[in-house]
Amino acid sequence: PVLVVNRDSANPYEHVLLAADLSRMSIGIAHVTKELGLVEGARAAVVHALQHARGATPYFAGISESEVGKYRRALRARASDEIDTLLTSAGLDSARVSFFPQENSPFRAIEQVASRTGSDLVVVGTSRFPLFKRVFIGSVSNEVLRGIEHDVLVISPVAARRAHRKAWIASQRRSLDEAAAGLGHLSSARSG
Repeated sequence: PVLVVNRDSANPYEHVLLAADLSRMSIGIAHVTKELGLVEGARAAVVHALQHARGATPYFAGISESEVGKYRRALRARASDEIDTLLTSAGLDSARVSFFPQENSPFRAIEQVASRTGSDLVVVGTSRFPLFKRVFIGSVSNEVLRGIEHDVLVISPVAARRAHRKAWIASQRRSLDEAAAGLGHLSSARSG
């Protein structure tokens, strides 16, 4: 992870904003953020750009506004459910994390929510695309680094995968330990 500091402060971060695209990378980003202790004692929020909902709207020609509204609400509900799953799998309490689904481009969504919530740290992942594509298409993380005045923590796909794998291994060990403890209780009960 790389921290880009844009503000002077000696205090811990008070409001951390995670940018999530609902990919497996987002789970890793949440794991890294938790491992670094950035959400302990801080208000946490997640922003997700529902860009596809906005882009799909012109294809609704002839469909009533209420049907389009239902579609958008369904997209928001699905995104909310996926964010809850993402946070839970990262070991974060989704009830303590605010969620902001935004119908906007990813950069605009991050910028607007970071400003609205007073975030002092924005956490983003780097692109999974090869350098050639990033140079010509650009990436959200590059746009955030260039265009936002908040501190930015950039997490690479490698760091995200490593943190996700480490958390998965830890959860498997806990499950095995619990199973072994259960077997120990069974054998004690039988011999006693």
